[in-house]
Amino acid sequence: MIKKILKIVAILLFSGYAIVAAAWFYQTPKKEICKEMRVEIADANEVHFIDKAEVERMMTAAELMPTGLPMGEINTEAIEMCMKRNPLIRNAECFKTNDNKIKLKIEQRIPILRVMSFFGNYYVDKEGKAMPVSSNYSARLTIASGYIEKQFAEGELYKFALFLRNDSLWNAQIQQIDVQQNHQITLIPTVGTQRIVMGKIDNFEQKMGNLRAFYLDGCNRFGWNKYKTINLRYNGQVICSAN
Repeated sequence: MIKKILKIVAILLFSGYAIVAAAWFYQTPKKEICKEMRVEIADANEVHFIDKAEVERMMTAAELMPTGLPMGEINTEAIEMCMKRNPLIRNAECFKTNDNKIKLKIEQRIPILRVMSFFGNYYVDKEGKAMPVSSNYSARLTIASGYIEKQFAEGELYKFALFLRNDSLWNAQIQQIDVQQNHQITLIPTVGTQRIVMGKIDNFEQKMGNLRAFYLDGCNRFGWNKYKTINLRYNGQVICSAN
């Protein structure tokens, strides 16, 4: 009987110790001071819209800088929301580490087209959404100019720009897309002095395929500057003019 009572008492004491220890370990990290904030910016080698200095400026302005604060007082969700309010940031993830530091991962928006139109000056990102230009950094991209409404930029023009970007030849060769009021397209190449009349943007895969064939055949035989105009408007044809 005594052994049974002692066993119960030992179990109760151990349970009490476990509860107290768990509470102590739970509270201690909250009182520890944040030693450092580590900022990790994705695609930093590709675009430079956001850097650590800009992150720290945003957090200071919002009174969210965590360094020197008790870990329990740091609101990681508020830091994420602060970052996401920046239109150049696609996503942000903030969390606490076991060594009493804050880690902040930032994903920038990646532009694929620069729009300089009568209706606005902005980028279109790789998800087809308009994004503002930055005074800190200018991405080197194909430029679209002329009569470009935002709906057209985020729709048909975005699909065409994405096609150009994903093709090594066109990504290097097409430097400007000029859009007229009726959405007729003219392309300005990087190499050569000709204007490439594309017409409507529909069926652009076939039209650019015809242009590729002309480059590989005609330009190799006659040179890049023999023609002033290359016309792709007609299905299955490339019509060139020296005038």
